[in-house]
Amino acid sequence: MTFHIPPLNGFVVVVSIVVGCIAFYRSQNAHTGMATKGDLGLAVTCAAASVVILSFLFGLGDGSRAKTESPAPPPAATAGPASGE
Repeated sequence: MTFHIPPLNGFVVVVSIVVGCIAFYRSQNAHTGMATKGDLGLAVTCAAASVVILSFLFGLGDGSRAKTESPAPPPAATAGPASGE
């Protein structure tokens, strides 16, 4: 099964992954033991925040127009002569 992902949505995902990787490599894990490089919680939070910010910035959605547009009104019924007259 394949899914079509619009290019702008793919761009947002790639940028968010890069932001998460940069945050991971530039952060330090905040625990009481030896200081290590890479705080996974911070990296995931930064990646999720960048997805939200870029989605609002570019106005991304699921691609459907049903939520924003109202359906066309049904055609008006025409009044003709009554049957049997």
